[in-house]
Amino acid sequence: MKKGLEDDGDVIFEDKKAARGRQTRFWSLTAKSNRHFSDRHEELSVQLIDSAITVFGDSGLEKLILHREQVS
Repeated sequence: MKKGLEDDGDVIFEDKKAARGRQTRFWSLTAKSNRHFSDRHEELSVQLIDSAITVFGDSGLEKLILHREQVS
């Protein structure tokens, strides 16, 4: 028998009182659900840097880095 996401601990829910009528059920992912999603942040970061260089050039990338350092 196939188990559901809730049974596997991948999702949880919380019922919240609505302004009118029945409660509203809000579903959310748990940390355990991360196993279903690949972590591709590193790949995305490299692609964004490459795109910044392509669009703005090396000096544009330097400006972005400098700006980020100033606002952080």
